[in-house]
Amino acid sequence: MSDANAAPGDNTAPGSGQKPVRSTHDVNAMPPLGRAIPLGIQHVLAMFVSNVAVPIIIANAADLSEARTTLMIQAAMFVAGVATLIQSLGVGRIGARLPIVMGTSFGFVPILIPIAVGMGVPAALGAALCGGIAMAVVGLLLPWFRFLFPPVVTGTFVIMIGVLLMPVAFSHVGGGFGVSDFGAPRHILMAAVVLVVTLGMHQFGRGIWSEIAPLAGLLLGYVVALLMGAVDFSSVGEAAWFSLPVPLAIGIEFKLAAILPIVLLSLVTCAESIGDIVGTTAGGLNREPTQRELSGGVMADGLCSVFAAIFNAYPQISFSQNVGVVALTGVVSRYVVAIGGNASQLTLTGIFLSGVFLWSPPD
Repeated sequence: MSDANAAPGDNTAPGSGQKPVRSTHDVNAMPPLGRAIPLGIQHVLAMFVSNVAVPIIIANAADLSEARTTLMIQAAMFVAGVATLIQSLGVGRIGARLPIVMGTSFGFVPILIPIAVGMGVPAALGAALCGGIAMAVVGLLLPWFRFLFPPVVTGTFVIMIGVLLMPVAFSHVGGGFGVSDFGAPRHILMAAVVLVVTLGMHQFGRGIWSEIAPLAGLLLGYVVALLMGAVDFSSVGEAAWFSLPVPLAIGIEFKLAAILPIVLLSLVTCAESIGDIVGTTAGGLNREPTQRELSGGVMADGLCSVFAAIFNAYPQISFSQNVGVVALTGVVSRYVVAIGGNASQLTLTGIFLSGVFLWSPPD
């Protein structure tokens, strides 16, 4: 006789007396660390370059010093780790409690650049803080305004996110934005190695070998990049190995001309956040998200963006490429994302390796 009251995530056979199976395919199950850590690390590798690219782009546009740029890179990594912990594990009503990876949003870059250049980086951070408050309020009130985000709207956003990421992906295949040898055979070869290994292991691998397909593809691609001399270690010796994040190190200023466009964009970004949550539950769990997951997820985006501004980083949002990793691997355990490697790796990297991102794999 089956037990209809079995808790979600409890894979114990009723009456068997056996311990529950710690599956990667249950959102509330904690797999063994030996399995969870590599699965979590592949989430880090999937979002690492995109996460640090935003502070680099804005710092270059605002002509910040190398020390300030390194500070903002460190802040981006540290905040992403903390935000991922909050989003995946939850704090009270805050957090979707889903396998969602957080990082610095690219969507704000076109507006943040003119603000940082014309009014200063403190004004950009102040505007980002106000935008985070606006997102948090939307998340709090979302149960009353859920009708504004029907499946046709959120589904359209999921499609748009994928389409908008395609040019970025093709640019990385060619070697990355602004490289002098864009489209060179060596870039195509490295991309082909990652693609073939990832798809091959996903299609023909079994168990853990199928689940770590993205990690295996990235690692073998990195080895190929090393052999081809595409990885630069020259700046590693100059980077600080230990540096605690300092709140308000750059400062915060509140200017209405900067706040208004960021707040408006933050409200629009809520739809993207909802789309990522829907994409995670639909692609990994084959269901719609609950009201609590949507509300807590959007609130986490907003409050983590406030936290980010205080710690010299820009608005945080769920990373769409990691939604794709969840759908590709079928690994939906939120503990894989939180404890298994991603959040802890990013948080520790933000503290202990505050500039050594320069040895990361090429685009």
